[in-house]
Amino acid sequence: MVQRERSIAVMLFALAALASSCEEPEPPEPIMLVDHELWTEVSADDDPFEDRPEEVDCNPLGWGYEYIGEHSLEVELANCNYLLVGQESLAAIEIGDELAVRLWHNALVGPEGESHMAITVDGFPVWDLSIPIPSESELIMDISSAGFRAEVGAEVLFHIHNHGANTYNLIEVSVTNL
Repeated sequence: MVQRERSIAVMLFALAALASSCEEPEPPEPIMLVDHELWTEVSADDDPFEDRPEEVDCNPLGWGYEYIGEHSLEVELANCNYLLVGQESLAAIEIGDELAVRLWHNALVGPEGESHMAITVDGFPVWDLSIPIPSESELIMDISSAGFRAEVGAEVLFHIHNHGANTYNLIEVSVTNL
């Protein structure tokens, strides 16, 4: 009888081990590519974007770190008609990795036109979006697959160009290594 109980226990253990080996692995967690407290303004000489106005009027108090329940880079375009900021990437990117960008904007007001935003890593486009003005407030979440490789320390640029007294919060620029 003891031998039979041992055999049953061994079979149950083997079944449990087999079942646990069939479980789906936990999906990888996204890694932030940026720290919103580390953005610095990039000079006009290093600007790769083509929509820079002839006269950039950007008060340093018009952009910076803001906590809105999550860490973010806030840009108040009533005080800044064009902004290009950069920092070094905090994580590496491999071809096929998932890149995520999340941005919140209040209702966009002003004469009809559009707002333009873009993110590059090491010169490679990660995200490019134009939003009509006027527009309702919204949370934007875009996910794409990386078609390039970049090392830790690669240059990350965030560009925003707008007219009107509008506020944007860049919340997430992340990579999920797949």
